[in-house]
Amino acid sequence: MILHHKIVGTGEPVFIFHGLFGSLDNWMSFARSLSSHSFQCILVDLRNHGHSFHDDAFNYEVMCDDVLELMQYLKIENANMLGHSMGGKVVMHLCEKKSDAIKKWQ
Repeated sequence: MILHHKIVGTGEPVFIFHGLFGSLDNWMSFARSLSSHSFQCILVDLRNHGHSFHDDAFNYEVMCDDVLELMQYLKIENANMLGHSMGGKVVMHLCEKKSDAIKKWQ
């Protein structure tokens, strides 16, 4: 299943991931600001959060797979990644699992 997401702006892609109990809406004003600097912000509701699907499987391995599936769906080979708290851990696990999918990360 594809994660719920919103795209703001055009340009170089940057994925933005919320923390535990958060949602993509937490980052909307930041994405609007960043998009004015030629970035395409892809805000994501991670599994079991926001409007994304809910599933009993909930660990960083499956969350990484979800993000990679979303990237494939959006036809994005690599992108900048920004994550807060749990979202940051997802990004770190992505670095280990598929480092060529990430340009820069924070």
